[in-house]
Amino acid sequence: MTNRLEERIHILRGERRAGLAAYLVAGAPDMDATLQAMETLVASGVSLLEIGMPFSDPVADGPVIAAAHAVALRGGASLRGTLELVDRFRALDRATPVVLMGYVNPVLSMGLDAFFTEAAQAGVDAAILVDLPLEHSDAWRLAARAQGVALVPLLAPTTTPDRERRILSSTGDLVYLVARTGVTGAAEADVDAVRERSARVRAYSDVPIAAGFGIRSADHARALVGSVDFVVVGSLFVETLARGGKGALPELGRIARELRAVLEEA
Repeated sequence: MTNRLEERIHILRGERRAGLAAYLVAGAPDMDATLQAMETLVASGVSLLEIGMPFSDPVADGPVIAAAHAVALRGGASLRGTLELVDRFRALDRATPVVLMGYVNPVLSMGLDAFFTEAAQAGVDAAILVDLPLEHSDAWRLAARAQGVALVPLLAPTTTPDRERRILSSTGDLVYLVARTGVTGAAEADVDAVRERSARVRAYSDVPIAAGFGIRSADHARALVGSVDFVVVGSLFVETLARGGKGALPELGRIARELRAVLEEA
């Protein structure tokens, strides 16, 4: 686990609270706006940033985030441009963990070793590759680990207990618990099911847990306190930024502060 991610989790667990994680798509509406949104969110209490790597076929994402991928690509966004974005952010913030989230094809095009080497140099702490199955992840995990980057697996609602244990045995860094079946933002998370699944994971692993997909309200966030280490909000932030561009930065900050306050009060 990277020092930034490990330290942030240590602080959150010491304070007995969940951290707010915010997802944005790199380059939507443009790279400068994404960078300013990252700064605004951190200043407003976000504990971890997830940055989507633009891709032409984001099959796990709903209409809001898929549209943001399309906007980013039309504007010239790329995987290397995403890494440059993180590097620009690191010149301003050396402490906030950054997780890249995306799909395997762009990484394969760059090459595993090149990607994880450049990601580490840019200041990336972890990567989530939505369509990377456990059975094909060994080489990816080794390449990531060689550069000190965590490779974060997903636990879907349909994951069987046996497969769940196998996935958890592959990581000690962080696991992403998908809060609902289907694509991002298309429906609300089943928070009761998330709590049950988190309790099952906690029974045989101390791996930190992030939960996302369909979490877009204060009530959702409040219900997950005590069950996960990070509550991930994506479509709400992406939609707000898409609607107002740089003019939406105050609204982004307001939403983040409200969600952070809920996590601290619960």
